[in-house]
Amino acid sequence: MEMHTQLSSKAAHASTGSSEWKNACQEIANGIVELVSSKQHDYGTSNITDFGMMGILVRLNDKVSRLKNLYKTGNNPSNETIEDTWRDVVGYGIIALMVINKTFELPHGEEKYK
Repeated sequence: MEMHTQLSSKAAHASTGSSEWKNACQEIANGIVELVSSKQHDYGTSNITDFGMMGILVRLNDKVSRLKNLYKTGNNPSNETIEDTWRDVVGYGIIALMVINKTFELPHGEEKYK
């Protein structure tokens, strides 16, 4: 019960937060939505539906392992930036929630498969 009260209190506080902070958060979120949408347009849905949640977890683990290695070693990334990797982590979270909510396979618009 105490946990629920703490969460409710935090949610109430968050709703009164800085609009500047919320705008910055929304800008990042919108960018990730566009990124996920663009990538899924290219991939289609089978890259996720073929392996389900375990496939998402494997991809997520790859991204987290990459981040851990880069932060631990202090190496500069050779390919995508660290920010790109964090965006991918969030994107896989969105995809997982869409799979759970059974919205991942909603029509995506104009899909062309080769």
